[in-house]
Amino acid sequence: MTFVVGGEEFVAGAGTYVFAPKGLPHAFTVDVEPTRVLVLAAPAGFEAFAQELGVAAIGTTPPADLVLPTPDALGAVAERYGIQVVGPPLRISRA
Repeated sequence: MTFVVGGEEFVAGAGTYVFAPKGLPHAFTVDVEPTRVLVLAAPAGFEAFAQELGVAAIGTTPPADLVLPTPDALGAVAERYGIQVVGPPLRISRA
């Protein structure tokens, strides 16, 4: 996966730990599928946001009817949880 945290972009391979503190703009893109991610969030509350937007998987198989939320739907749900969506993930040029 590629992460942007506070304007710094880096690639995170298997076993990588990424710290993205609340209030600091952060984003990610999935570069290889399938990808498995463990998210730990504190304080509590973010899990309700994720559950409202997500679709439960059964075992390790993603749901066949997976539909990503539209930007408007994402923004509306995020607002209810005090999350500000600032736009698509940035791609920082390494040139």
